[in-house]
Amino acid sequence: MLRHTHHVLGFNARPTLLPLIIILALASGHPAGAALLLTEIHYNGPTAGSDPDEFLELSNNGPAQLSLSGHRFTSGVALAFAAGVELPAWQSIVLVRDKHGFSDSFPAFTGRLFEFGGALSNSGETLTLSNSTGTPLWSVHYDDGGAWPASADGGGSSLQLLPGGVADPGDAGSWFGGTPTPGIWDGFPI
Repeated sequence: MLRHTHHVLGFNARPTLLPLIIILALASGHPAGAALLLTEIHYNGPTAGSDPDEFLELSNNGPAQLSLSGHRFTSGVALAFAAGVELPAWQSIVLVRDKHGFSDSFPAFTGRLFEFGGALSNSGETLTLSNSTGTPLWSVHYDDGGAWPASADGGGSSLQLLPGGVADPGDAGSWFGGTPTPGIWDGFPI
């Protein structure tokens, strides 16, 4: 008898468990294979004042459209997505503190913007996004020290998740400091 295991969702599973894994993925509120990722954090830009240019970028790193209806941040910023908000496959959306300040800093941006309440901490914080039932989808803690890229702390860069969709967003080594690219994540497959 041949024995096969599959590496799925970060652990080895026998093929008989694969349907259960797919059911669990569907129960999370997203189609199997879809991944809603935090892909960019611009928390302490060079614009003077109360960081009017700060933003977060969320990306759908999967082949199916995602419903964001009822999803909300349960730590960090304040934002709840209204009913009917969808994120197409391989697309990104941008969440901003101040639409006018963001537009002044990034006039070429033409994508979708959602405004959040509160502000991103300039010294780091935990951002948690939960689904419509309150179950956390992910939680990411960024910082302005340690192994986190220093150029993102007031130097004009943003924190950007490494391309490929296999990076661990909770690990500082999975992020780099780069020129802000709101709405454009380089991790999507070509």
